[in-house]
Amino acid sequence: MAATNSRPATSAEEIRGALTEHVKLRSYRNIVFRENLNPSHEPRLDDYRVTYEAEFVPRDLMHAYIKLVVSEDGKCGVGVETRARVAERVGTYLLTGKTAFAAGKELMTIGAKELVYLVTIIANGKFVIKVNRGLVDLGKTYILVPREEARDITIRDDRTWDWILFTETLPDRTWRSRILTYDPW
Repeated sequence: MAATNSRPATSAEEIRGALTEHVKLRSYRNIVFRENLNPSHEPRLDDYRVTYEAEFVPRDLMHAYIKLVVSEDGKCGVGVETRARVAERVGTYLLTGKTAFAAGKELMTIGAKELVYLVTIIANGKFVIKVNRGLVDLGKTYILVPREEARDITIRDDRTWDWILFTETLPDRTWRSRILTYDPW
C-alpha cells in the first residue's frame, strides 16, 4: 500500500533511535523489546524491502503486542495485537489470518515522534480492541483510542490514522461485540 501523504519519509535510524530512547526512559516490566536490523527479504513475494523491525512482545495476553517495520524508503508499518492472540482472549476459533494483525496499517509516512506517541498510548493501555462476533470464528476487529489520548497523533487530516477509530469515550461493551482492555506495560 502506498503512503498517503507527501511528507518526507523517516529513516530507519531515526525511528530506531526514537524507540530505543523511549524504551530506555521507561521501565516496561511486562514486555520484551526486540529489534531486527537485517530482516529477511524474499523479492518474489515482498512488495518492498524492510530494513528495520521492532517488536514489543508481551509476557501475557493482558498486555498488547506491537510490531513496527520501516521500509528502505522510510515508510512505516504498524501492527497492534495479532488476531490469534485476540481469538485466544475471546475464547473463539480463528480459521484464517493467524498471523494477521487485529489493527494496523502497512506503509505510511509518519514521523518518529508520532510513532513514539502511538507506542505510548498502547503501552499505557489507553485503547481498547472491539471484537465483532463472526458466524463461527473471530469477526472484524477495530482499535479505539480516546480523542484526548490521541491529541499528539491526530494533528493532520490525512489517511495516516484511518485505521484507528478515535472516540470521545471508550465503550465497556456493546451487544454484538466484545471490548478488550489492556493493562499498561
